[in-house]
Amino acid sequence: MSESPDRLVTIGNVMATVAMTEGVIRRLIKEGSFPQPVSTGVNKNLWSSNDIQAWIKQKRQQQTTSNRRNNDR
Repeated sequence: MSESPDRLVTIGNVMATVAMTEGVIRRLIKEGSFPQPVSTGVNKNLWSSNDIQAWIKQKRQQQTTSNRRNNDR
């Protein structure tokens, strides 16, 4: 499977993609559990679309692993 080209996306795009508010995203960034934005200038932060997709994939894998453990009990 080929990886899609990386794009830089706005916080609005990130919010729509992960279905979270900006406040939740900022908190997760502060906790170190969400991709850091790329600074592109004064007051302009963008995110790598590939980083966001990788984060989503990681969350799905964690959920699958957790569900397997719960089913094994």
